[in-house]
Amino acid sequence: MINFKKIKKLGMILRLKTGLYRLVFIKRDGSTRIMLASLRGVPVTSGGRSNVHGSPDHIVVYDVENQGWKTIIIDTIQEFSRV
Repeated sequence: MINFKKIKKLGMILRLKTGLYRLVFIKRDGSTRIMLASLRGVPVTSGGRSNVHGSPDHIVVYDVENQGWKTIIIDTIQEFSRV
């Protein structure tokens, strides 16, 4: 069976490794968050979080503005665009 969430997640990871992206997503409290994120040229450690072995429902990204790792629920992402 094809896991479309995993394919979507892998596509986002590949893009994030190429540069800076603007993510708009809905936080757990219902508010909208805009984040500049990347996986290119960022610190190696993610506090034990992993995109490889993690849940297909979540993606771990580096928040460039706040200089820290964040986990986002993929289904809450409203916009994913290159900056």
